[in-house]
Amino acid sequence: VARATEFAGESLTLRVQLFDSTGSFLVEGFVEVAPHQHLQWNDVFAHFGLPGPLEAYAVVRGMAGGGRVAAYASVVDNLTNDAVYIPAQ
Repeated sequence: VARATEFAGESLTLRVQLFDSTGSFLVEGFVEVAPHQHLQWNDVFAHFGLPGPLEAYAVVRGMAGGGRVAAYASVVDNLTNDAVYIPAQ
């Protein structure tokens, strides 16, 4: 699960790049975020047209607009359904 929340009260265009565990580029997409909007992709791989699940990471950058965003991910344990928070670095 990938999430992003705009917290400055202004719109923003995000560039989201996915890389596999070796650092090889997989895909890039752009996402429009409204003021104070919270986005959630339950299957970030399917959202960007990739088969999944993959061992991968995302790079999220603001490209246009005055907004600010906090992005993070979580991984859900299929046995317990517990989510593990993965903070941005």
